[in-house]
Amino acid sequence: MNSIDLHIHSTWSSDSILPMQKAIDTAVTLKVSSMAFTDHLDIGHPDYFSPFLNISLYLDQIESLQKKSSIAILKGIEVGITKSNIRLTQTILDQFSFDYIIASCHGNDEVEFFRKKAQDLYSTDLLKVYFDHILFIVHSLSNFHSLAHIDYIMRYHTISLEEFLQHESIINAIFKVLVDRNKAMEINTKNLDSEKCKAVYLFLLQRFRQMGGKWITFGSDAHQAKDIGKMYHEAKKMINQTGFSAFAIPTQNGWVLHSD
Repeated sequence: MNSIDLHIHSTWSSDSILPMQKAIDTAVTLKVSSMAFTDHLDIGHPDYFSPFLNISLYLDQIESLQKKSSIAILKGIEVGITKSNIRLTQTILDQFSFDYIIASCHGNDEVEFFRKKAQDLYSTDLLKVYFDHILFIVHSLSNFHSLAHIDYIMRYHTISLEEFLQHESIINAIFKVLVDRNKAMEINTKNLDSEKCKAVYLFLLQRFRQMGGKWITFGSDAHQAKDIGKMYHEAKKMINQTGFSAFAIPTQNGWVLHSD
């Protein structure tokens, strides 16, 4: 069975130790038929050192690797959006040719959401602030394919499933925008070995489907080789269980479904 992985970080991301060639070699060994490098572009985040990605050199390296690879490699990018960086980020996205763009909510103009400071700053309003910011991103960013890791904030803060579901109405609003704009939702398997994370994604998948969502992308969020394709088959079972037949891949002509 061939798998895919559309969320992989290389050493072009400051938090990754994975050389591009090693990622490709690992993907080939794992019978990954399509992969995407999605290195970070997080401009001016307040607390976290995110060097300005040299897009030209980054894309040049991917294109060089594409020419000699036996598997499909997408030129991707993961953009962390804030209100202050969205205009410059969009300018960069318009300037270069990407196969795949992931929109991510890592922080706002006040704080990175993985910091304890975020809990200190917002207290019981943290989830509301987080979801409000995601809604801003999907409304305002004109050029992206998939919304990444909606569960991101649960990686770093003690949040119960019940607390997460209390924000059902704004999750519905986020999904309505994705559906209206023909965008995808990512199932991100970085924490899918957690039962709470599985429960969150089962809810999100069911709700996205109910609201007319068509496209689910798969991403391991790998920052090292051992995590490429992490829990692909478990995630595939989950999307099938909730009414989606296959993972989606973006092409120049629109979305296509991956055939295992």
